[in-house]
Amino acid sequence: MSHSVRALGVALAVVGAGPLSSQALTATTHVVIAGGPMAGSHDGESTRATACSSGVDGRGVFSVQIADPRPAADKFSGLQLVAPNPMASGSSQFLVHVTFGAPGRTTDYVVETRPTETALTGSGRVAVEDAGSTASVTFYGTTAKGIKFTGSVICKYVLRR
Repeated sequence: MSHSVRALGVALAVVGAGPLSSQALTATTHVVIAGGPMAGSHDGESTRATACSSGVDGRGVFSVQIADPRPAADKFSGLQLVAPNPMASGSSQFLVHVTFGAPGRTTDYVVETRPTETALTGSGRVAVEDAGSTASVTFYGTTAKGIKFTGSVICKYVLRR
């Protein structure tokens, strides 16, 4: 990498232009599952610029996509969260999908309460504290099978459209 490219990267980081490379940490998550085969505390992170977004999945929609690029059996492998009307005070209309394991052998915990969807399942609440270039998200849910979970996401960068 040339010195001028490095200098540009440092300058962009200083003025807050967002992630500079695929190595910049853009989001972290902490999820606690209260029952079932994956009970316990689990952490994940993303370096993708699109991990947290606002407006990309529709006007006013806040989304989180955190996925382990090398998922392992019985380990946290991903979080998908979609909040169509994000509010700091919370909303009961959202999707949270927590996944463990590698493709083809996953354990999934899903709460889907958006009225626009046909397969509604579970219940809970999500709150989004949107600070513009950053955000924090908290959520809790109970799946249709009665598995409870709580979680949080720290978005160090929010992609906006």
